[in-house]
Amino acid sequence: MTDWSRPSIERSGPNRSAGGLYRTAEDGRTGLGGIPLIDTEDAVVAAVRLAYRVADAQVDRGARLAQRLRDAGDRAVGSNSERQAVDATERLIFKSMMGALTWLEAAATQDESVLKRVMLVQYRVLGSLLGLGGATQAPPPPPAPSAVSPASAATAADPPTPAVKVVLNGDNKRPVRVCSLDVAVGARPSANLGFYCVGDTSAEPLAGRFTVTASGASLAVTPTQQAPSGRWKAAVCDAHDVQIGVIEIEL
Repeated sequence: MTDWSRPSIERSGPNRSAGGLYRTAEDGRTGLGGIPLIDTEDAVVAAVRLAYRVADAQVDRGARLAQRLRDAGDRAVGSNSERQAVDATERLIFKSMMGALTWLEAAATQDESVLKRVMLVQYRVLGSLLGLGGATQAPPPPPAPSAVSPASAATAADPPTPAVKVVLNGDNKRPVRVCSLDVAVGARPSANLGFYCVGDTSAEPLAGRFTVTASGASLAVTPTQQAPSGRWKAAVCDAHDVQIGVIEIEL
């Protein structure tokens, strides 16, 4: 028996490969780029011509858009609008840079500025990497707080005083301590003193005499029973009543 069935086809769908895209057309205008495609060289030429045509259309469109923008700018600001736009952009960039530099300078010159401290730290780091001696010198650490007893806290502020012999005159032998002695170097006065109470200016002054000789200095004080306790000061003057020093005592 004869088999009249249709043979199976090799392809069940359209040919969408690159060879099918560049397939030759019979009329000569339906091919790619408007020319018939015969071989591989014609396909490449047609693709290049199509690309040139697309690029030329895009260039023409960009030129028309630029012309419309130029015409709109001329209507808005006058002639040479493109030059004015460039100048405005240049001024904007220049002002922005100057504003940033002004802010940076102001922030870096302030003593308590965080930016200044960051720049100093970076300078020291770069200096240590490059071997710069001045940049590696760190500020000296603050001195550690030392414990001061309450007994020595009252006398810590008093400067050291030279040895002075204290002579108590009169019947009231109240203790006297020399807190400070500031007399011109080389002076050897022998002057009467009047001590005045620092805390109570209405108190009666105390009489005294200060003498400096080759063997040392001596201070004679006549304390009274009514004199309040505390600091007393007296001016040391020479023979011409010129002040050459100050003595401070404590009753």
